Amino acid sequence: MSTGSPNAPHSPSEILAQAGYEIPGDMSAPVFKGMCVARPVPESGPEPGADPGGQDDLPPLPVAPQFFRIDPESGEVFSKGFGMVEFREGILSIRPQLKVCEEKTLLRATVRHKDFSGHEVTVERLAAVVTGMGVTAPVDRAALMSALARARGENAPVRDVVLAKGRRPQRGSDGRFDLYLDEDGAVAPDADDAGSVDHRARSVFCKVREGQLLGRLVPPVPGTPGVDVFGRELPVGEVHAVSVTPGEGVRVAARGAGGAEKGGGGQDFFATRGGVLSWKGETLSVLDVIDVAGDVDFSTGDVRLEKGCINVAGSIMDGFTIEIPGDVNIKGAVQADAVVRTGAGVRVGSGIFGGEKGVVEAAGSVSAQFMENARIRAGEDVVAVQDIINCDITAGGRVICVQGKGVIQGGIIRAMRGVEARETGSEYGARTVFRMGPQEPSTARKDLLATRTKLKDVLARIEAGLGTDDPTAILQRTPLDKRRQVARLLRIRIAGQARLREIECLLEEERLCLLECARSRLKVLGTAHPGTTVVVLGSTFEVHETLRSPTISFDPESGAFEVV
Repeated sequence: MSTGSPNAPHSPSEILAQAGYEIPGDMSAPVFKGMCVARPVPESGPEPGADPGGQDDLPPLPVAPQFFRIDPESGEVFSKGFGMVEFREGILSIRPQLKVCEEKTLLRATVRHKDFSGHEVTVERLAAVVTGMGVTAPVDRAALMSALARARGENAPVRDVVLAKGRRPQRGSDGRFDLYLDEDGAVAPDADDAGSVDHRARSVFCKVREGQLLGRLVPPVPGTPGVDVFGRELPVGEVHAVSVTPGEGVRVAARGAGGAEKGGGGQDFFATRGGVLSWKGETLSVLDVIDVAGDVDFSTGDVRLEKGCINVAGSIMDGFTIEIPGDVNIKGAVQADAVVRTGAGVRVGSGIFGGEKGVVEAAGSVSAQFMENARIRAGEDVVAVQDIINCDITAGGRVICVQGKGVIQGGIIRAMRGVEARETGSEYGARTVFRMGPQEPSTARKDLLATRTKLKDVLARIEAGLGTDDPTAILQRTPLDKRRQVARLLRIRIAGQARLREIECLLEEERLCLLECARSRLKVLGTAHPGTTVVVLGSTFEVHETLRSPTISFDPESGAFEVV
């Protein structure tokens, strides 16, 4: 049921008539700039004694001033642009019929063959409107002519006609390193959520022969900027190169000219000797390798080497030790109280079991099917396929447990770059602590802080004796017999001040790096149970109710946790 007044105007004609105006055209057709869209209704004649003009007595006309101009003498309303006349919320407006879209690289229009006044719409008239908008791209006159003919033939508007085109930016491609692991060709490494591949995030254990092609470094291909319909350049995103350094046992050969987009450019990496392929940081090397056919046990004794890698076909038995600078590849398990220390990565085909004395320490990544009651220290990532149960883990990168069950339950996990798992804690509330980001100042930072304290003390004592004036002024007022000693102290002061500024810059760089690491997150793909606890920079967040697929992060600027 309508609640409005029965005499309230509804149509545009009624609204204008109430204001003393009439529409001199067809509102289902577009107006062009300068067209009269409304005018006062002529009066039959003035009442005796009334103003002959009568315009001052008209009620105000509800028009949008950005679209119309009202002639002060005649009261006629003229359009300021091109479009459809309409009433919007009781106000006379113009609905644009030209739309700039797709990063301003397309100008679309709704085309009608007649205008508001009943005149033919021509290609020239519409082209003039486009040019008046500041569009510099050429008008597609053929498309416009075809649309006008269709509108005339069907006596209906033709929508989404492209009148002008710019050029969208063409994205380039980042550089990449295609790794070849065997004679069958390239083995595709795992990609992260964004589709990027980081070969350094895993240990690669593959025997190679002398002269074998190990990989191909492909340079980035720059993109091409675009241009919008107004002639403005549309920037294209930057492309990034991949850095790979040849290490021991690897040589590099340039691939020639032509550019990456034509299959040229870049570098090929070849093995200069047989051995095992190893990644460490950005360095690709071929290292010596030792193969153990069975277990590391009484038949082998402990394995301690100053060079190379080791492949163990069996397990590292309880109480035995491997200390080696290269990668450690274990097909079986690391048993309780076994010790593995390496300057590279550790890959375990089965599980890592912990004991009172057992530990796995690696400068690179550590991966296994599962980890239980284990103590693990890794300079890079720690990756488990199935689960991590009651472990003490410290990772310089991320801790990842998502491929199988993906359960991290109990224990304490320290991860500089964050944690990703399918499930954390347990339905019984097992306390599982995740300490993310920096845990304490590094040794280098402690040394810098100690040096800064000593420098400030030395400078304070020098300035207490000599003052803080310019060295020249201090020397001028110093007696001749003491100038040599004072000059030496001033040199110490100048050098100390320079070193102090250098230390402050280094400390600030590390502080910013620590803040960035503090933004690390705990990402749970499935369930985070009560007992899950996140600690960052001394602040603690505890899960008290079951959370589904949460991402828990810390904002070091606000000092607050965010859960999404």
